[in-house]
Amino acid sequence: MYREYLDLTKEIDCQNAIINDLKERTRDLCENPCKTYKERNEIKQLLNCLDKEKIKLNIMINRAMQLQNFGSKRAYGAIELATTTIEENLLRSAVSCSKTIKCASANSKPKTAQEICDALDDSDSDSDDDCC
Repeated sequence: MYREYLDLTKEIDCQNAIINDLKERTRDLCENPCKTYKERNEIKQLLNCLDKEKIKLNIMINRAMQLQNFGSKRAYGAIELATTTIEENLLRSAVSCSKTIKCASANSKPKTAQEICDALDDSDSDSDDDCC
């Protein structure tokens, strides 16, 4: 039974790597504020794959817990999980929030670094009045 547990922990590590890869690819696509139809579909597919891979991971985790509780009497190490609920919610909210960002039109002139700094300075001066 302990051998099965050791093999299962290796599979869990591989599954964590798969999930982290899917999250990274999704995050990379989500960072682009102007997504094409193809990119939005790819994000949806990646999120679906992520859900399926998480189900596989949960099955493996449940089996590992079963082996820990009812297997041989040993000191079992901690099993690391790849994702948390907070990370998933943040990832999904980033996808939904990015839909509200409008792409810059081709006619609009890009802002210079000085204009961006000035805009940030203006917003900072308002918040400084409220400080203690």
